[in-house]
Amino acid sequence: MQKLIGTVLCCLLLISAHTALAYEKEIKTLSETIVKKIAKAGKKNVAVVYFTDLRGSTTDLGRLLADELSSDLSEDGKDFEIYDRNNLKSILTEHKFSMSGLMDPKTVKELGRKAGVDAIITGTVTPLGDNVRVSVRVIATDTAEVIATAKGDITRTKAIEGLLAKGIDTGAAIGEQQAEVRNFLFQLQKCRLSGQIVTCNFMVTSEGQDRELTILGNAGSRIFDDKGNEFKASNVIVGDTSDSDWVTKGLVSNIPVKAGIVFEGVYSQPNQLSVLEIVFDGERAQFRNVPVLAK
Repeated sequence: MQKLIGTVLCCLLLISAHTALAYEKEIKTLSETIVKKIAKAGKKNVAVVYFTDLRGSTTDLGRLLADELSSDLSEDGKDFEIYDRNNLKSILTEHKFSMSGLMDPKTVKELGRKAGVDAIITGTVTPLGDNVRVSVRVIATDTAEVIATAKGDITRTKAIEGLLAKGIDTGAAIGEQQAEVRNFLFQLQKCRLSGQIVTCNFMVTSEGQDRELTILGNAGSRIFDDKGNEFKASNVIVGDTSDSDWVTKGLVSNIPVKAGIVFEGVYSQPNQLSVLEIVFDGERAQFRNVPVLAK
């Protein structure tokens, strides 16, 4: 019996070692695929951000893959430097950059400027049957253009499955999400559901100078629920002024003003908004994966 148990344990260890080897080999292959393209593009400072799922959420698997790829690139890339991940995390936290927000070219350029890097590596992890598809993109921060891509599959073991489910991050907590567009700072406070009405409250600040701000109601601002349904705004409030179409308000430099957008006829009763899009002055401030509180 002891001999049988020993044989079984040995087999399990061999299987585990084989899985780890296959996983490490796939990450190494991804590194080797993109490293030459990065050097050819003349990029000298590169940052690797956490990988996400297709909804922009980060799991422990996404964090692990980013760390592993970062390590391999440090070994394989002789013509460029990998930006320190601790410094990168601090910048992401300080400026409230979200992983999903890195799909926006303006955010990519802003992160590149703040971190002093000329390329950002992003990735997605997508469960597909018995495997997990890993797709990697290298984005130039000066143009926001994709300069290299790579993809591969890793075996969907129980360990990988656990990492997929653990530590899911759906964005900053309610009251902490913010977006900075053209020196206007939007700080989301809460979105609340009452019947079929969703009301999203936020603070807006003009940074640096006194300026007028026009936020669109049913003429532009909208939400998408977690089932893909789109709803147009029915009313917008800025300070003590409200209207269904738009509101123009003069903002005093660096003084936050209370604002809100109302969406009526939200029949789906969502627990979360995939996107809240505030349209103003020809620009868009977006928040993703926003919790909806029941009143």
